[in-house]
Amino acid sequence: MQEHWHDEQKGRTETPGSLAYRHLACQSAFVDKAVFSIWGDRRERILSLVDHSPSRAIGESKSMYARLIPGKCHAAKNPFELKFGKLHQYTNIPPFRLSIRSDRTPLSGAQVAAVANSLFRRGLRVQVTYVEFTFDVLGYSFAYFRQRLFTRARSTTELGREGHKTFYAEKPRSPWQLRVYQKTESIVRVEYALRRAFLRAQRIEQIEDLVRLRNLNVWAPASFQEFNEDRLAAALEKIPSGWAKSRLQESPHRLTFRMLSTALRWRCGIDPAPLLRRSKAQHLLRSMQDSVLW
Repeated sequence: MQEHWHDEQKGRTETPGSLAYRHLACQSAFVDKAVFSIWGDRRERILSLVDHSPSRAIGESKSMYARLIPGKCHAAKNPFELKFGKLHQYTNIPPFRLSIRSDRTPLSGAQVAAVANSLFRRGLRVQVTYVEFTFDVLGYSFAYFRQRLFTRARSTTELGREGHKTFYAEKPRSPWQLRVYQKTESIVRVEYALRRAFLRAQRIEQIEDLVRLRNLNVWAPASFQEFNEDRLAAALEKIPSGWAKSRLQESPHRLTFRMLSTALRWRCGIDPAPLLRRSKAQHLLRSMQDSVLW
């Protein structure tokens, strides 16, 4: 498992795409990558709305498909990959899988539709399989988000060296996963990876359904909270003196949200929920979500 985490981290830092869009920082959320399952008839002559290379063989022992067509959306210059030629006849594997990521411009529904219609004849069926829902933020540090994370995730992992760390809430194959990492020197990226099970539960099936990201409650499984200082101080005053009380009074800001919540609940018998409030960063993320591009 550790190798998988490190591979993902390495790919994320070395891939030339997935740029930080400074003009969107603190303004609008966007879709950084999307994957679609497709059923339909592939065109023999691909339309000129996309630039593409000839198909090439990709089949190997762990691959689900035999061939790949790489290309770019002609107008937006965003890269795509179309995989086809199923190597296994599993019913849950679609005949075609199309992945598109933002490179020169943020993804949009119009871009995806243009690519799909250029590759397939009329009558195709498209289903959303995977989405990276992304927020680029200025003015907040990686440590700020790491400390204030409030999550029901069963797994949390932090990897990387100082200045290049990534924090993960939930595992790579879970229905959702939160990633927080330093994208550039000044931008921290907060990103939700949403997979098929999560998207289906939220009734996101078609390309146009991704406009629902604007109102999607992605903050239920993980958000960024902080303690109300006055309420926390008042709660600590009521508990008997001891090691736990002294430690919490002396250094509450040194502890992560999870550590502080655990100490309050199990060492002091205090329910932390009434002491919480949304952090300033959480308010910012929610306002960016209202302006999501798609």
